[in-house]
Amino acid sequence: AGVPFIRLAQSVLPPTTLYLCPSVVGVSFASNFQTNYSNIIITQVTPLATDTSYRATVDYQNAMLKLNPVFQPSLVSFESYLNARLVISALLGVPRNQTLDPSAFLPTVFYTGEFLVSRFLIGTYSATCNQGMRQIWYSVIQNGNYAILPNQTYSFSTAPCMSDASVFTTSFLIFGQSAPMTGPLGGIGQAIQSGVLAAFTEQNSLGGVSGYRLQLWSADDAGDVSRTVANTLQLVQRQPLGLIGYFGSEATNAAVSTGSAAGVPMLGAISGNGSGSILSNPYVVNLRARYSDEMNALLNYATSTLGLTRISVFYSG
Repeated sequence: AGVPFIRLAQSVLPPTTLYLCPSVVGVSFASNFQTNYSNIIITQVTPLATDTSYRATVDYQNAMLKLNPVFQPSLVSFESYLNARLVISALLGVPRNQTLDPSAFLPTVFYTGEFLVSRFLIGTYSATCNQGMRQIWYSVIQNGNYAILPNQTYSFSTAPCMSDASVFTTSFLIFGQSAPMTGPLGGIGQAIQSGVLAAFTEQNSLGGVSGYRLQLWSADDAGDVSRTVANTLQLVQRQPLGLIGYFGSEATNAAVSTGSAAGVPMLGAISGNGSGSILSNPYVVNLRARYSDEMNALLNYATSTLGLTRISVFYSG
């Protein structure tokens, strides 16, 4: 909906109008605008996947090349790679004399607090906060691609939001995923899967985690939430260590309910949904910033940086 709305608005509004968009507009949004648009500001929850000034993007690209020599860097697969690397970092932090299950894994996330993933800081997690990323980047459109605005980032803090994590029950280094592998959103689901697989394959080549190899079980839901629920029910019956690589707010909410009931945590879904059922749930480990944080970043940029005082909001219900 964002592209036709902006096209329509551009035809009737002054050329100086500023358009503020969260990352939910999608990875292909920029390709619809083949010239430079400095007045379309899009927040990003990670650096661009092509920005090799970050060690994390270099490691991501190397891992993806080993998985697929002709891959194209994308924000979705990069975010998924970071998410999987976070999981691996937490697993490596579990003492060797403990069984690798959620009773050891999740407390490692919450009580370790901060994780350096390829020199990229994620956290601070705590027993009362499951939010990972604390920074948002601003981007504009240049020749159909995103370009990060230099020296323009938004940092935010997250208040305590959940009850203390407690007891968990499962015992395998296998992770379950339901995502759209086919249909209109199939490209996004495949990119999410490839990002997770790149991180898992990379770690397995180093010997896995305490002798265990990481595996990903993926199921196609074609973007249908009812299939997401059905897939998740089947996955949790196989007792995975966690659910990873889910996409979309409605699907994530449904999967969190299903997974939590079975004692299986949700790890870094590709959704900025900040509903209470997500924030207050000790079975959820978030990576990306919430949509509300992105909107705060956009409003901060419009008001504090640009000095704007009149702002309109367009959203899909």
